[in-house]
Amino acid sequence: MDWALPVGRVLGVRLRLHYLFLFLVVVLVGMALVRRGPGIAALVLLLFLVLFGSVLLHELGHALVARRLGVVVRDITLLPIGGVARMEEMPERPLHEVLIAVAGPAVNVAIAAALVPAAVVLEAARLEAWLAGDPRSFPLVAIVAVPNLAMAAFNLVPAFPMDGGRVLRAVLSARGGYLRGTRQAVRVSRVLAALFALVALPTGEWLLVAVALFVWWAGSQEERTVQVRAIRRALEVATPLAYPAAGGRWGQHLLN
Repeated sequence: MDWALPVGRVLGVRLRLHYLFLFLVVVLVGMALVRRGPGIAALVLLLFLVLFGSVLLHELGHALVARRLGVVVRDITLLPIGGVARMEEMPERPLHEVLIAVAGPAVNVAIAAALVPAAVVLEAARLEAWLAGDPRSFPLVAIVAVPNLAMAAFNLVPAFPMDGGRVLRAVLSARGGYLRGTRQAVRVSRVLAALFALVALPTGEWLLVAVALFVWWAGSQEERTVQVRAIRRALEVATPLAYPAAGGRWGQHLLN
């Protein structure tokens, strides 16, 4: 079952919203409405729209650079934990993978860099009052800048599925090959996941525990995907040699 709702196209790329994303919006806005009133509920909805736009622009950064490099982009799916730009196949050239990976965080940094000066000039007094506890002095421009900086920083962590993990894989692949580089990057991901869990469990930070589990799982999935691709390519090369009469057709039959 496909758990994402198609909502149209942006710059030629299909956009989908995961149902869990929509469910989370409805639940949190509803809770804010019941407990805090319509003003806070509207603020929560506004923050979700900011998050939605930031994640979408982040993923469009990946998608447009990938398309520029000749990679087919299937769609962009927005999830509760971020977004995914699905591509036919990640490029194995280290430079191309780095360019695609850093494009997303670069978009978020550019947004924040444009907004921070505006926030300082236009909202300095409102930001000071808001930090002092006055909810009426909501500094919209500053609040938009902060999630973008946080998103860029989080995605540069050198672990899968974050962009930093792909940059790390590209660097390691330049010397040891794509499969070996993936395995080494996955080991780093698992070490970081274990460190996240060790920090989170004693303090009861269950969100960080969930991130640790997700990082461990995503690294394992990435390694498995690259291994399967390597096996398929080995079969494509070996099968015509083993069955010369059948040629490439027999190899294609085995792979289908």
